Parts: sequence; structure tokens; C-alpha cells
Amino acid sequence: MTTATGAGLDGVDLSGDDLSGGDDLSGDELTELLLRLLTDDDYRECLGERGAGALARNDAELSCLSSIDQRELDYTARRFRGNLWSGEGTGGIAGAFPRSLTLLERAGWTRKRLLAGFVRSPEFDGYRVVPYAGEGTSLEEAFATFAMSLSPEPADVEAPAPAGVETAEYADVATAESDDARMARTLRCTLQHEMLLAVFTALVHEHPVAFRVGIEGVMPTDNGHAVLRRYPAEVLTGWGTAVPGDGGERWCLYSATPRGVAFGPVSRRVADALSRPGEPAAEKVREALRMRGIW
Repeated sequence: MTTATGAGLDGVDLSGDDLSGGDDLSGDELTELLLRLLTDDDYRECLGERGAGALARNDAELSCLSSIDQRELDYTARRFRGNLWSGEGTGGIAGAFPRSLTLLERAGWTRKRLLAGFVRSPEFDGYRVVPYAGEGTSLEEAFATFAMSLSPEPADVEAPAPAGVETAEYADVATAESDDARMARTLRCTLQHEMLLAVFTALVHEHPVAFRVGIEGVMPTDNGHAVLRRYPAEVLTGWGTAVPGDGGERWCLYSATPRGVAFGPVSRRVADALSRPGEPAAEKVREALRMRGIW
């Protein structure tokens, strides 16, 4: 798990580039400049081609930018993205999203494209990559939210054949669109699933928790957190999760307690009860979950 203070700049040595030359730069200004140097390829290229004077907005920035060795900066930027991806060998995006990344690669999203888009996204801005930059979301929540935006929610109803086009003639196109919709739905479900497992694992093991959880529907429990999600049965089967019955959708419960993370399908009755706290039926369900150590 890579938290808002746990990776990104950790392990990236910036000592070769003296960025402290701007005593007049505030902490926020220095952070903004540092992250721009590491994440904005065009900005780094402009610095190398045109020099600090073309980019500096004031004397303090000019002092900082003039002290940078371009080769060291390019190396540091590559290592920065490598840390986001692999977490220095453990965790990181690659460790948290193995299935999702396979699906994204099939859709043409290579590691290079994903990282280039992610570090320039508003979702990355919500992830506080430096410890003193304030509380932010976890890397996994930020990445999953970004990646889900690459695959918009597919329509539930397939469009009819356009006017003037025979239904039979349109069948092949409709089938292709249906396949695309299924792939998009599978990707979104898988991103959400792997994100929840990673974030809930961090909630179990990190004390104090160093990030903000912005995931919709997360409920406090007696000993941790829980959330309900609904997935197509075929997606769950693809993950290796046993699903009773055929077809349709299934409710699933994620639970994080000191005993660990639990995940699995639950009945509609259980899901309905947990969605309506305060009712007698909900309390019976909670008590049953308490006895199993997952509430």
C-alpha cells in the first residue's frame, strides 16, 4: 500500500540539485515547483532547451532553476515515476492493480501512457506525494479514480440500429459495441475491487492512517470499516470468486478489522439490512457479522 506520505518522493534523492536556493519561496511554492519539475515533461524540456530565465516567475525561482543539473533532473523524474509504479520493489500501482493493468494494456494503455496521464491529472493532485503537503488520498484511490475516467460507464441499454440501416446489417456493429461495453464494465469493476482491497489493507495495518478515504459508501463498523458493492456475476467468476446461481449481479461486502480484510458475496437481504442502519433487521445482520469477526 502506498499512502499519501508513503512513496513517490521517498527514495528519490534530490540532493544533487539544490532547490533550497530560494529562501523567498514558501513551502507550498517550493512543493509546486518541485512537483512540476518531476511531472511536467514539457516544462523539463523547456528548461533544458531555453534555460531557467525562460521559465522563472521571480528571482527565487530563477535561483532554484539555475542550480539544477538537467541530466540529474531527468534521472530523478524517471525514478519518481518508477517509484509510483513499483513502490521500490513492493506495492505501488503495479502491486495493487495486477488485473486492472492487464485490462488497460489490452486497451492500449501502456505503463508510459498511464503514468504520463496520471501525474498530470486532477486525481494525482489530490494525492499528497510529499509528507508536508497536507493530507491527501492514497495513491491507489487516486490512480483508480483516474483510470476509471479512461473507461466511461457504459450505457445499460444498447442503442437501436440507426434509421435507414437494416437490423441484420447492424448486428455485427452492435455486437462489437456490446463487447466494448462489457470490457469497460469489467475494467471499472476490477479497478474498484483492487482499489478497495488495497485501501482496506492499509486501514488494517497503518496506525495512524496517513491518508484521507474519499471512497463513496464506506461505513464505520465496531472495529473498522466496511463497504458494499454490486458486481456482475461473470466479473466475480473471472476473479475466481465463487458465485451461487447463474448470471445477474451480486452484492459483495468488504470489511476491514484488526483481524484483516474480508471480501465476499452476500445476500440481497444482508445488503439491504446494512444499507438501512437503525432497523431491527440491520442490527441482527450486524450481530451475525460481529460473531464472525468481520464487523
